[in-house]
Amino acid sequence: MINKNIFFIQEEKNYSDFEKQALEFSEFLNINNIKELSLNLDNIYNFFVCFFGCMHANVKSYLNNNISFVVDDKNLKTMKASCGQNSLNFNENYEFYLKTSGSSGEPKLIKKSIKQMLLEAVCLQEFLNLKNPTFFSSVSHLNMFGLTFKVFLPLISGGKIHSFLLNYPEIMQDIDFSNGVFITSPTVLNILSQKSELKNLKDLICSITAGSKLKDSVMLNLKTIFNMNVIEIYGSTETGVIARNLDNQFYAFKGVDLKISQDDRLLINSPWCDNFLSSDMANLDGDKITLLGRYDRIVKLNDMRFSLDGAENLLKTHDFVNDAKCELLEGNNRISALISLSDKGKIAYLKGGKKRVSNELKSYTKDKFKTNIRYFKITSKIALNSNGKFTKKDFLNEYNKVKKPELKEIEQDGLFEIFTSEDLFFYEGHFNTFPITPGFIELGFVYEALRMKKIDILKIKSIENIKFTAILRPMQKVFLSLKDGENLVNFEIFDDEKIYASGRMRFG
Repeated sequence: MINKNIFFIQEEKNYSDFEKQALEFSEFLNINNIKELSLNLDNIYNFFVCFFGCMHANVKSYLNNNISFVVDDKNLKTMKASCGQNSLNFNENYEFYLKTSGSSGEPKLIKKSIKQMLLEAVCLQEFLNLKNPTFFSSVSHLNMFGLTFKVFLPLISGGKIHSFLLNYPEIMQDIDFSNGVFITSPTVLNILSQKSELKNLKDLICSITAGSKLKDSVMLNLKTIFNMNVIEIYGSTETGVIARNLDNQFYAFKGVDLKISQDDRLLINSPWCDNFLSSDMANLDGDKITLLGRYDRIVKLNDMRFSLDGAENLLKTHDFVNDAKCELLEGNNRISALISLSDKGKIAYLKGGKKRVSNELKSYTKDKFKTNIRYFKITSKIALNSNGKFTKKDFLNEYNKVKKPELKEIEQDGLFEIFTSEDLFFYEGHFNTFPITPGFIELGFVYEALRMKKIDILKIKSIENIKFTAILRPMQKVFLSLKDGENLVNFEIFDDEKIYASGRMRFG
């Protein structure tokens, strides 16, 4: 079953090299009587060595955790032992532990076996029919998605493994993607869909992604620009792979048996998953799956039962909205929504502030959700985590954040750059119908710049000749200059077209 035709490009190591080092690591564990450990290795070759070394020694292992003895790329170098054995024992009954993404709460530890992972990889190879591919990645191998496609799939298909993560377009320009499989996330694909200069992406066999739904517009751009075959995977840590996309619809993999429970939840059986009741609700038509939202995101408010996923999906159909997330927060009897604005939404926001946007969205959702979606927080971006998820904890952090302007010093002689993003805290209160940057905030820019230059603001004696000559609106990039004089600092906030504020600080 194991395909030994694998090669680690950056390390210049083959299967025999990896096997020898895995056996040596196994012997180190035995000599030191280590019975369990956590594998926190970022380098995939090192992970291969240690993970399968644990398997051979039958040492309990946890992926990306801090339980017991922790192995990372740095301390691995100190773990030396010689071994007289010649081949790894691929013990199919060996069990290990990894964490769920925690999308609906705290992450949980899930037990998996080598047999489950190999059966899943065989199914994927039969579907993909890869022939000596090169595997590239932007995701970690320490979660279920990465482990499946970066570790076990290559062990079945064979091929080359590019060890370095490709997270940024800048490091992809000189990569030869010929016959390549790119294991990635919706976040990275969204960025790549705007990078038409990366012509080498056309050489990929396919890109494989999971974690959250890829936007139709992103999928279309990738197809149009790079003729990219994007395979979206539906699954979870508990279940492994369940389905893949085809024509914007999920279809179950061969061997996956699906049923619907009395409460419309998916019941999943496969050679690598035994009788798991999912939190996802769905309709089935043969092997075609239509997802309806998560059972644990159904709420009942004011005699009305509805899905938070449904609320998000409806909000995302409005012209003002680029992305949306909804939660029922503790102590509230209405839904809170986190909104990032589309270009049309930003225009509306500039004209009528947060109040116009929120009133429009309340009206838009009223027919379906009545008055149950009430609280709105505008954010510049809803950023998914490394697993392609946006958890309830992420929602709370973003929703409760008091966003302040950030100054970036771009020249050492006192020139700073400032961007007034739409989610700054002072646009929510008194300025929620026509957002402007108040004068005291602009003075705050000056105080912050002085602090960054290590100038003692407690020695300011007076502020002189202060002028506010133009209104500074949201979503503007401006500059702040500081120029020293005798016992004073002159300041000016400006862009290419106008001066917004100026004056001087006198020190005593």
